[in-house]
Parts: sequence; C-alpha cells; structure tokens
Amino acid sequence: MVRAARLCAKYLFRVALVFVVLVGVLVGRLAIGPIQVDALAPIAATQINQSLHGWRVEVGGIELAWRRDRGDVGFTMTNVALTDPAGTEAVNARQAIVELDLASAFGGVIAPTERSLSGAKALLLRTPEGVFRFSLARGDAAPPLETDDGGGDSPIEP
Repeated sequence: MVRAARLCAKYLFRVALVFVVLVGVLVGRLAIGPIQVDALAPIAATQINQSLHGWRVEVGGIELAWRRDRGDVGFTMTNVALTDPAGTEAVNARQAIVELDLASAFGGVIAPTERSLSGAKALLLRTPEGVFRFSLARGDAAPPLETDDGGGDSPIEP
C-alpha cells in the first residue's frame, strides 16, 4: 500500500512538473511575441455561432498575445466576417480583438474584459425625415446609397 502511494505521488509530481514547464515555455514564448493559432479559428467560429441566433461569423486566423503592461491575454481574430440569417454579409473587419481576464481563466472561466473591432468601415446616413441610420461597410467599399434629386439618403460629411 505504501509503495503504491509512493508511485502515485511520484507520478503526480512528474505530471505537475511537466505542466509547470509547459506553462513556463508558453509564458516565455508569449513574452517574445504573439503566437499564431489558426487551428483555433474554426473552433472559435463554431462557439461564437452558437450564440448568434442565425447570424454566422467566419474567422480567418487567430493570434494569442500577452499584454504585459495590462497583465492580460488576448486573442486577435483576423479577417472576421459576419453574415445575417439571409446570407448577406453585414460586417467585414480586418481585426477583432478580445482581451481575457487571466484570473478568471485560471479558475476555468473564459471572461472577456474588452472587445474591439478594427478595419471596419462605417457610414452614418440621414434620411430626409431627419432619421439617422448606421451602416457598416464591407472592406474598403462603402455601402451603396440610393439617392435621387428628390431627396433620399444623404451621407453626412465629416
């Protein structure tokens, strides 16, 4: 019985040591710069799509980065596209950044602390009735405006 307990303790110590070394290597690698983990892109898209109620997101790639100045880890998703239930692309952004809380992650909970979108074009429209409409464009192209001489939508110039 004592021998079995010693073997079990030895085995658990080795597993813990390997785990600590792997975490140390990961932290060291993250300190150098972001890690490409593109294999997570389809997994992330599947997880996000489960909560979008018919909308779909596509993710081109994922980077994992440690922000030492802020003390958190974040994912940068590249080439992110969001399509509505009809299949029309609503948003296409160059980057979507999700920052995670490290303390929650060690507790087994993924808790985003910040989300941001970059590289998406936006257009604010004012109708003749004075109603404002917000629209996101795909890539560098602005959404088409259906205007005529009798009124219609007019873009607000900066």
